[in-house]
Amino acid sequence: MATLVRESGQWVIRSDWHEEDVLIQCENKGVNLNDHQVYKVMQLVVSAHDACIGINWDVIDNAINTVLEQS
Repeated sequence: MATLVRESGQWVIRSDWHEEDVLIQCENKGVNLNDHQVYKVMQLVVSAHDACIGINWDVIDNAINTVLEQS
């Protein structure tokens, strides 16, 4: 969920994604990832971030699939 916060005297739109979000999505997909793999998913989401697409469940799913393929 996006939130609007005041930071350093200016407005910022923040959309936080947590490790728990990745783990819940893994559970929904019926897969298990270890801590390092969850970190890799989150790292991939950040490194491949496209501001036109944003971060969403499809982006997280793609990152999970990529990490699973690399395992």
